[in-house]
Amino acid sequence: MNIVKELDRLADLKDELAAMHAAKDIARRVILAQVQTELDDLDVAYADPIATLLSEADPLEAEIKDAVLQQCKSEKGTRLQMVWSKGRPSWDTKGIEGLAKAYPVLLEFRKEGAPSASLRVVK
Repeated sequence: MNIVKELDRLADLKDELAAMHAAKDIARRVILAQVQTELDDLDVAYADPIATLLSEADPLEAEIKDAVLQQCKSEKGTRLQMVWSKGRPSWDTKGIEGLAKAYPVLLEFRKEGAPSASLRVVK
């Protein structure tokens, strides 16, 4: 496989895809302009009822979450549950690597994932 040749072929295909997406976006904007007034009216009609429900639901959810965090135990209702999870440890990688210079035995516990490849645009 000639990778350089295939990359150039892929770049051409990506250009065609970008042009197709641009044409689709223009057509979509034309259609949306036709219905935007109706969508705006719909947003206005639902704004207050949604805000009212959120003003009750959001504080209640926060209250339930706080209670579950205080008791360190999940709770399950008929249709919803609030799941308590133990805090997960994290490490300061730069700090540990610095410490490993003085204590190389620490490097025995280091794991590294598999290599990967990603496609990027040449600038």
